[in-house]
Amino acid sequence: MAKPFYSNSVEFPVTLRPITKPDDRDTHQDIVNIQHTFRSLLREMDSLFLGHTRYTTPDISKTWSTVGVGGVVEADSTEQVIVAAAGTTGTNLILQVHPTDPTPHTIRAAVFSQFSQKDFLGTGICLRNSTSGAVWTVGVRGANLEVCEYASPTTLTTVHFSAPWVQAQPQWYKIYDSGTSTTFSVSVDGYYWTALFTGTSPVYDEAGLWVSNENSATPELGITSRLISWRDEPGAI
Repeated sequence: MAKPFYSNSVEFPVTLRPITKPDDRDTHQDIVNIQHTFRSLLREMDSLFLGHTRYTTPDISKTWSTVGVGGVVEADSTEQVIVAAAGTTGTNLILQVHPTDPTPHTIRAAVFSQFSQKDFLGTGICLRNSTSGAVWTVGVRGANLEVCEYASPTTLTTVHFSAPWVQAQPQWYKIYDSGTSTTFSVSVDGYYWTALFTGTSPVYDEAGLWVSNENSATPELGITSRLISWRDEPGAI
């Protein structure tokens, strides 16, 4: 007999009451708890009806580290979050990364963020060389879906792919590295993927979440991005 779909869900106590003040922190926590409970429900429904789950909580046992300036990282047992203040006119990436597994491997992730299609605000997932500081990103930047290469978090060198894009919520990304070539892909559901760019495998040893808070015209805006699912697995997935 199949087990109930809620049997493995993470339990979050939820107490609802009317919102009386916009800065009511208890009410805000209620909303966060509801979000966590809903994500647990989605994971268990996937397991029940599909035999597997798309959603995998980012592993907090890994050594996650913050790279770049202008952001604050908030992490808990369900997600990695970067909260970035309004930026300036120059390129600026803020990363939350951890050491990667050996190639060949596949990274699949879901990123939840919504922001104005303004200047170069953006988010997605990335690879990073901790020695040289070089970064390779896939994600939305401004109004475009892009695959980019940076010499450092403040120096954009190459845009390998760019096309207008309307974000889905959450946005799914995949990076597959065969050991000789790397393919960056996107998906709106985590099942069906569209390959954006394939190139020679870069030299990297870290991977994770990135945001760009670059914008100049008034008003300058910040960005918050949540890494809600993260899987780094051997082989082609």
